[in-house]
Amino acid sequence: MWNSADDEILAAAAERGAIVVTLDADFHAILAVSGYSKPSVIRLRLEGLRAGAVVDIVKRVLAAFASDLVAGSLITVKARKTTCRRLPIGFSGLSAAQKSPRLAPGGFVQFANNALIALP
Repeated sequence: MWNSADDEILAAAAERGAIVVTLDADFHAILAVSGYSKPSVIRLRLEGLRAGAVVDIVKRVLAAFASDLVAGSLITVKARKTTCRRLPIGFSGLSAAQKSPRLAPGGFVQFANNALIALP
């Protein structure tokens, strides 16, 4: 899936019950404004790591945040701090109709939390 679009990767991960591990901030951004509760994404904000170091970090995150990852979360790993935010973000207390995106002027989709995503 290395050549797939971000939304295709997220859809495949959600369908399979998989967790996305990435250096790319786009996955967090897409999930933050979409209102989706799956899949979980682990974003590594550490560059230049060797494969073994990445494996060790991911194993630690899986162990420390297992229940959060099962529930659906965005996890960010930095050099000195790891944060976890449960999905969906910004949609608690909204009805299903309020959570639905709507077409906004200028070729954008607007979500209930007022986030905008440009349409391709």
